[in-house]
This record gives sequence, C-alpha cells and structure tokens, in this order.
Amino acid sequence: TFPFIRTGGAENIRAQVRRMAQTQVQVFLLVSLDGVLKTVVEEGLKPENDLFNDTMWVVSDGISTGDIRSLNEQERNAFQGALRVVSAGGDAQNERWNTFAEEFSSFSVESLPGFSEWPAAWQSAYTNLFQVVDPNILEVKNVGAFAYDAVAS
Repeated sequence: TFPFIRTGGAENIRAQVRRMAQTQVQVFLLVSLDGVLKTVVEEGLKPENDLFNDTMWVVSDGISTGDIRSLNEQERNAFQGALRVVSAGGDAQNERWNTFAEEFSSFSVESLPGFSEWPAAWQSAYTNLFQVVDPNILEVKNVGAFAYDAVAS
C-alpha cells in the first residue's frame, strides 16, 4: 500500500509501482484519480516489474472509462479482465444510502478521529455540521455516498 503524494507526480507513481512489483502480491487495488492509470500500467508492463501476468487488478471509480480508453493496445490487453468498483451513490433506490441519510443528523463531528488535534477555529466552526447540512445536496450525495460505501466495505 502506498499513499497518494502530490509531489513527485508520475515519477513517484512509477517508484511505487516498482515497489509493488517487489512484493510478490498478485491482487492489486488501485484507488486513484484520473490520469494515474496510464502511468501505473506503463510501469507495470516493464519486464523488470511484470505486474500483469497472473495478477488481478481492481480499480475504483476514480479511474474513468476515458482513462481506460487512453491506454494503447498493449496496455489495454494487459489490463483486460480488471474489475472496476463503483459506488452506488446517493440514490433513493439504494437502501444503504437511505440509512446513511436518515442517520446523518445524528453524526457527531467531535467523535471523528483526530478531532482533538484540529485547530480550535475548526473545532468550533464545525460542531453542528451534520445538523445543518442537508444530506441530499449533490456534494453529499456524490462524496458522502462514496465515503460511506468505502467505510462500510
């Protein structure tokens, strides 16, 4: 596992892929943003890394179909069979979303991990966040549904 680090860009990603190749792991989960997939596949295909023989790749919905289409034929062939996991989203047909939305106002900012280390101004500004924000606004439906699904998984 490795974190996304903004500094270092593609070279940081390549270094982490090389690190992954040394692990002998055969199942990879790529939770990422647009534009990262091509770098991961390019580096993973290098003979010294060989991350696409006898391995399984799972990617998050941060990897778009456009990312997959941006791969050349060799890269697409290597990536063939990968699984893409997408969040169900904030939809009234989704029972888990309905539970999340119903419980939203009972959540407490103070119970979030690390709350005591937040700057004092943040602590006082967000104490009633879950009571004043409507869980049905677009931002909560998009981000909240993904975060809730990821934590629940």
